[in-house]
Amino acid sequence: MEIFNQTMPQMNQIEINSFHQRQAQVEALQAEGMLVEAWAPFAEGKHDIFHKPVLTQIGAQYGKSVAQVILRWLVEYIPPPRREKPGSGRVLMQNADAFCMGSGREWAILFIN
Repeated sequence: MEIFNQTMPQMNQIEINSFHQRQAQVEALQAEGMLVEAWAPFAEGKHDIFHKPVLTQIGAQYGKSVAQVILRWLVEYIPPPRREKPGSGRVLMQNADAFCMGSGREWAILFIN
């Protein structure tokens, strides 16, 4: 990228969700020192993602919604960039509650299979 840019990009927003994990692309961007931001982490609601059995099973096991399970996986997969204005306090607290699920290692394998 340096060949084509005088200023290197600091972040790249790419589609990342359980259907499009793009591990090689994420690793390549991170190796260049770029932050990766997930676009469409909920797959735009397509593929019946909120009713995917493995995600509902994980959510039921930890008392979390499918959205919280997805957010938890995403934060472990690619840490989010800091935001100065996180938005609604209610949504921020709900998103933070996704971390009360124990170690992701217990269920991460189920998520990607």
